[in-house]
Amino acid sequence: MDNNLMMTGYSEVRDTMEEWEDQIVTENEEYFNESSDDNETGPKNKKDTKLKKFKNGFTKKVMSTLREDTKEKGGMMIQIFKEEWKSNRKSPDRPMTASTESLQSVKDEPVNDLEKDSESKLKKLRSGLGKKIKDIREDIVDIRDESLHSLHELKEIYQEKAEQKKAMITSFTEEEVKIFRKGSPLPPQVTKQMSSVYLARRFSIIRFTILGARNLDISRVKTSDNVFIKLSLGLERFKTRQVQASQSPIWMETSSLPRQTEEDEDLTVEVLARGSKETLLLGTGIINLSSLKNDSQNQVWIKLDGEFNDGELEVVIWVTGVNIDNDSKWLIVKDDKNNEGKFNFSKSFENISDVGYLTINVIEATGLGSTKLQGSVNPFCQLEMDNQFHRTVTAIKTKNPTWEKTFSFHVSDPFSKLNIAVLSEKMNSPQLVLGKAVLRLSSLGNSHNQHLWIALKDRKLRKPAKGDNPKLHLEIKYVRNTIRSAITVFKNKEDLLFEVPKPKFERTILLKNVNRIKQFLPKGSTITNIKKSYSDIIAWQNPARTVKYFVFYMFLVYYFHIWWIPVFLLYCLANNWKMKKSNNTKIPRIIVNKDLAEDDDDEEEETQEEKKSLKQSLDSLQNILQEFQEGCGLVASYLERISNLCHFEEPFLTVLFCGLLIVLSLVLWLFGLRTVLLLWGVNKFTKKLRDSNPVPTNEVNNLIIRVPDYEMVEDAKILD
Repeated sequence: MDNNLMMTGYSEVRDTMEEWEDQIVTENEEYFNESSDDNETGPKNKKDTKLKKFKNGFTKKVMSTLREDTKEKGGMMIQIFKEEWKSNRKSPDRPMTASTESLQSVKDEPVNDLEKDSESKLKKLRSGLGKKIKDIREDIVDIRDESLHSLHELKEIYQEKAEQKKAMITSFTEEEVKIFRKGSPLPPQVTKQMSSVYLARRFSIIRFTILGARNLDISRVKTSDNVFIKLSLGLERFKTRQVQASQSPIWMETSSLPRQTEEDEDLTVEVLARGSKETLLLGTGIINLSSLKNDSQNQVWIKLDGEFNDGELEVVIWVTGVNIDNDSKWLIVKDDKNNEGKFNFSKSFENISDVGYLTINVIEATGLGSTKLQGSVNPFCQLEMDNQFHRTVTAIKTKNPTWEKTFSFHVSDPFSKLNIAVLSEKMNSPQLVLGKAVLRLSSLGNSHNQHLWIALKDRKLRKPAKGDNPKLHLEIKYVRNTIRSAITVFKNKEDLLFEVPKPKFERTILLKNVNRIKQFLPKGSTITNIKKSYSDIIAWQNPARTVKYFVFYMFLVYYFHIWWIPVFLLYCLANNWKMKKSNNTKIPRIIVNKDLAEDDDDEEEETQEEKKSLKQSLDSLQNILQEFQEGCGLVASYLERISNLCHFEEPFLTVLFCGLLIVLSLVLWLFGLRTVLLLWGVNKFTKKLRDSNPVPTNEVNNLIIRVPDYEMVEDAKILD
């Protein structure tokens, strides 16, 4: 009886599964038709293939469900169902297989005691199978609905998410800023708007230079470990390069961090040592930015906190780019009135190092950026002279910004140059140079409220900047003391408190430096002519000419005095001055091959992978060529400075040099060369005795380095 029930249940379940499978296929026929019509160029039997895959997957899912819900004898039934199901799918008219015969043999065995148990199991099997089939049906409907999402629905979902992220613009929390910093995928319009608002709300810019440290506790640090510094301001972070561990490491590294809000007033500094296995904290320090004045330069020693730590860190901080409503222009005007009396001629010897002051009002700029940039320019103006640094706030999305920001500079060297740069910035992007210019203080003179429209140049200061005739409007007031300026010329220049970018080897620069030296050397034909003339004179080819040179040589040697040399130089300078007055003087300039000096600023340099051994050899060769390039540039610069000194490029320095030559001529005429050399030697060798901490100086070198070379003249040249 039990076997008959099992066979009957098997037949009913099989028939039910076949009917339900056909029903599911019929219901989803529209879905298979749509899927097959998506690719018109595909094969014709694509629909049949997908239908076959669907049936096979459905069969596997049902059989796995039955296998989980049945055990013992039920497992044998499932095996019979599976084999019969496969045989019927291949050939529906095929007779029963061996598994069916085994089931028939089970039929003849007496199993009356298990009749009730078999009926209950069959009911459970039917109910469980129906429940699983229902779940599978619902899953198929859900999958079909998900796969039939239209592009319009996806677009609505994307816009909804974009609106949620756009809400970040109104309020910046720490988590939102972190997401934005990590480059969260946002729509371009949202990113631009967030960047603009972020820049507009920024409070100030903190520029700093990590000079070095002293008295660091390195007892726990190995000699092979490295030391570095981490700085944090709000959510901003900066890490210096690693240097070898010592008690007094030197970094000389410059960078900047934006101060987003006025509440971010603590600049935290951490000194760490990194070994092969761990990183140790050597000390921490905090700088309270609220104690520093706006638009100021501060050189401070930070006391490092830590166990058994007496270390200190030397840092230079510039606070600039302050975004406040109450401008400090009236304070600068007040300081200018107080400073006017300090630079009178009667007070020339009171404070010799204080030569003058310079006040600049950055009013506006026009025509910035190329047409490719469209409206995505966020410009700001940056001014730098010696160790002083100032910048305006960032104007948002404009090519004609108006700043009306006033800055004051302390002038310690009247022959310094003012570097001007107009740049554009975006969040998470490098700054873009919109234009640059250079102003030599010697070209300004004593001026009061002088308005200048300066044409901006490109990054290399040789061509006009891109844009609609970009210009910068400045209002300048410059006052200096002449006597202090003359005395300052012979003093050492102020040491730089910021990192100077290391020059890279470039073939065009090397060739240009070599050509700069060549123009001061006599040509081969000139040397050949001199040798030939000398041979002709010695060989008496022309007796009259030989006698003339012989008599001149004898009188020159017999009557020569050393003071004739400065007098001869004065004679040459007088001739140059006359030529300059008549506008006949022509200072040679370098002509560089255009093919070698193409401007590739907007193009990325392509790099190729090289083998390690070849790369090392090329690096060593590049270092040698770089040293040769810098040496040629240094020699060429000195020769050009001397040439400009003699051609009145800086009239004040040339006149000062003429005065020195006159004094030297008189001293040599009165006392002779021997006395002058003795006095010079006594001064140099007794300087240590007169001053316990003397500063080595070279007055002649200090005079020459204040004269611009040809490159500096070209940098400051006004565009036509």
